[in-house]
Amino acid sequence: LDTTRGTLIGDGLTVGLNAIRQQREEGVAPAGALLLSDGVDTGSAVSPHAAAVRAKNMGVPVYTVVVGQVSGQGAADAETLQDVATTSGGEAFTAETADELTSRFAAIGSRLSVDLDVPGTATPLVVAAIALVVLAGLLAIFIPR
Repeated sequence: LDTTRGTLIGDGLTVGLNAIRQQREEGVAPAGALLLSDGVDTGSAVSPHAAAVRAKNMGVPVYTVVVGQVSGQGAADAETLQDVATTSGGEAFTAETADELTSRFAAIGSRLSVDLDVPGTATPLVVAAIALVVLAGLLAIFIPR
């Protein structure tokens, strides 16, 4: 994907699913996706719902986190991310503060390690990945654009 202003939720999820498909061709089977967004898709070629249907068909649950306020002027589109999560077999979360974001990542990490049957040897990698995503989320919240 090329970087631009806005969020291409469906296209981004499609890129992730393509990577999962490639890994599965190489023998790596369990997978889940984590989608952080304000939920506003700004023009994906693949709709978020269509990407979620593909994820479901691949057996890849998509866990979504709405980052930002869910009510009021300029509110995040929690409905789109709820649809993606529900359709794919994942779960939707909201994070209006940095503390909530940290809490959501801990919950998702626990869920993924159980749902995907992550072996004990992979636990440090899962923890590191979650830590990096938390850091990215915090930077997105605290660094003005």
